[in-house]
Amino acid sequence: MRLDVTLKNVVRNELFDETVAMNEEKVAKRLKRLKEELAHLSVHVERNPHKEEFYCGLNLFLPSKVVHIQEKHHTLEGCVTESFSRLLIQIDKYKHKIERHLQKRNDTKRNDLTIE
Repeated sequence: MRLDVTLKNVVRNELFDETVAMNEEKVAKRLKRLKEELAHLSVHVERNPHKEEFYCGLNLFLPSKVVHIQEKHHTLEGCVTESFSRLLIQIDKYKHKIERHLQKRNDTKRNDLTIE
């Protein structure tokens, strides 16, 4: 999986890098059936200079879907963690939908074979 991280008004630190790396592993683990070059994760983090708020946007590009997540939080790590947790929920929904579709397709093939 390809990963792009962009920061605006944010200083990159070790804790941020560890948080992103840990969550990237979780995403890659859920998408292990896909080839690595088919999934692309884009992380955009920015800080509001007037308030102490962080915004995190995640875009996950998959072969048949693009998942967008926007999150706002008062700490940098909290913002990234919340965004990734919402992304994992969306990935699970996507996988369930595909598995259900494939299961229905296989069931109809089995029914066609038994009817003949």
